[in-house]
Amino acid sequence: MWDSFREAGRLNPMLAIAFVFTLYFVSQLTLLPLFISIVGLTSGLGFDAIMDLVGGKQLDLPGAANALRWVNAGNNILSWGLPALMMAAFLGAPRRELSLEKKADGFSVLMGALLILVSLPLVQVITFDTASFELPSFMSGLESTLESLEARATLVLMKLLGDTSWGVLLGNIAVFAIIPAVCEELFFRGFLQQKLGKVTGQHAAIWISAAIFSLMHLQFYGFFGRLFLGALLGYLLYRSGSLWPSIIAHFTYNLFNVVFAWGAFKYGWADQEVLKGTPHIPWTLWLPALVIFAGLFYVFYGRGGKREAGVEKREAGSETKDER
Repeated sequence: MWDSFREAGRLNPMLAIAFVFTLYFVSQLTLLPLFISIVGLTSGLGFDAIMDLVGGKQLDLPGAANALRWVNAGNNILSWGLPALMMAAFLGAPRRELSLEKKADGFSVLMGALLILVSLPLVQVITFDTASFELPSFMSGLESTLESLEARATLVLMKLLGDTSWGVLLGNIAVFAIIPAVCEELFFRGFLQQKLGKVTGQHAAIWISAAIFSLMHLQFYGFFGRLFLGALLGYLLYRSGSLWPSIIAHFTYNLFNVVFAWGAFKYGWADQEVLKGTPHIPWTLWLPALVIFAGLFYVFYGRGGKREAGVEKREAGSETKDER
């Protein structure tokens, strides 16, 4: 029976996607609650208190920040990393299925890191400001719900990033930079985008997987910012042929935000209130960033195309020699 499922998943990309999302939901309903129970037990807080913390309540409880860090790490691993790895292993070749087989070339890694850093002001520009953005009056109930979700997420994030000790900084880098970069890229680019590409074509797959990536974060106001980032990470995979540049670029973006927030609290790099909302980005900053981003992306995309053409030419040549 398992061999039949494996063969069906190999032949039908949409079935493989259905399988991996099934694993996601199974993990959400079983493994994640079990993990939260373990965190609650070992921290002395209990399951209900941990759930309150996730909802932005009782954040001043002793040990609340560390418990939340464990929950965030577990959620990323169990929700995204584990299903992608399990499904890729089930199909028989995890490194190939997730585009981990090919090593990252230095050019793609460097360009990915530069592109993601230059995109920082652009992401802010296309992120809705919770203070000024309003939905139509008949959607006031939905708007209140979205604002409440955003406020709770901000409270939790400020609690986790507000500790200015060096040890906490290292912990936050692990939880909010390394683990999400690896696990989310494995799921959304390594597995989902690759499988969608076999059905919709690569460009559509990049944007569809980026939209799902943004939606699954459950933060409406940042939807277009995450959509943009997801698409950029998708094109890094598409042009390099390796998932590693996407992972490193994702890590670079997260690392900058974690370190910047830490510096804002410790050294006053920015007003802490700015971290809670969407800062105004003047055109004198985002317009040059847009020009630089476009130039870098053109160089990366153009060179990627030439590199792919060269690889195909070499492969065709080797096949001809083999035939002789």
